[in-house]
Amino acid sequence: RLVTVSGRRYTAPTSFMTKPAAAPPSGERRWSLAPSPVVARWELSRRLATRRKELGIDVKSVTDALGFTRNYWSAVENDRTLIAEDKLRLLFDLFDFSDQDQSELLTLREDSRKRGWWDEYPALDAAYKRAYGMEAAATKLRAYGGHLVPGLLQVDAYARAIISANPGFRPVDLETVVAARRRRQKLLEVDPPDLQALLSEAVLYQHVAGPMVQREQLLSLRNFAANFARSRSSVRVLPFTVDACAIVNSTTLLFLDFASPHLPTTVWQEGVELFDDVDVEGDQGFRSLEIAWSEAIDLAASPIESLDLIDRALAILP
Repeated sequence: RLVTVSGRRYTAPTSFMTKPAAAPPSGERRWSLAPSPVVARWELSRRLATRRKELGIDVKSVTDALGFTRNYWSAVENDRTLIAEDKLRLLFDLFDFSDQDQSELLTLREDSRKRGWWDEYPALDAAYKRAYGMEAAATKLRAYGGHLVPGLLQVDAYARAIISANPGFRPVDLETVVAARRRRQKLLEVDPPDLQALLSEAVLYQHVAGPMVQREQLLSLRNFAANFARSRSSVRVLPFTVDACAIVNSTTLLFLDFASPHLPTTVWQEGVELFDDVDVEGDQGFRSLEIAWSEAIDLAASPIESLDLIDRALAILP
C-alpha cells in the first residue's frame, strides 16, 4: 500500500504509522493530561473524532447542527486547527460527554494554546517541531539506529556534521538547529522517560566527521549505556554476526508511547531532511514494525555485551 505525505510516497509498513490506542479505563482517570501543547491538541482532536464515530454521527449532522463548515470540522478532527472554545462547548451536549470528559477537553484545549520550547527555534520546520513536541510527552521511547546514533544521544559535533551534510540545509541555521537538538536532550535529564536504544554495530564504526568526533560520540554513548542499571534506559547493539532481520532495512526509527489511553503508540522515521509521520488506517503496518523491533531485540547483545562492543570500537580509534 502506498501512502502519500507532503508530496512524497511511502510503501507501508516502512513509513511511519500508529497503533490504535487502547480503550480508556473506566472509573477514575489514572493518567496525566499531556504536558506538551502538540500532544494536547492531538489528543483533543482524536477524542472528538473518536467520540463522533462511537456515536455514529456523520459529519453533515455535526456541521448542520452547530454551523461548522465541513472543511473546518475536517481540520479539527485531523489536528490541523484548534477548535474554538465556544464551538467545543457546543459539542459537549451533542456528543454526550461526561462532566469529567468536558473538564479534560477544556484543559487540553487550554494546554494546546501554550508554547513549547521548540517554538523558540525558528529554524526548525513544522515537521521537526511536531516531532519534538510529541517526543516531549512520551513516557517510553524506543530508538533504532541503523547507520547513525539516534538524535537523542548525539553529541554536538556529531549532530553538526550530520545536519550540515544535508544538501538542502541553510548554513546560517546550523548552530540554531544544533542547539535545538541539544535542548531536546534535556528530556533525559529530569524524570526521563524509559529509553531503549537499539543500534546496529555499524553505527559504532560509521564516522561522520573523523575519528576525534567518533571517539567523543562513542564515549558519550558508553557513558549513557553504563548507567542502564541505575535508570530505566538501556543501549543494545545488534552485532554484525547476527542473521539478517527486518529492522536492518530501516535507518532511524523512534517509537513513542504515551500515558493517556486515548493516544496510540506512534512511530517516526528520521530521514535526510526531516521527520515524517504517516497515520495509516488500521494497524497491520504498526504490527510489522513491532515484530521487527521484537525480533531485533531478541538478537541484540545484552547491555553488558553491548558495552564491550562499544569498547572494541573505541579501542581502534586514535
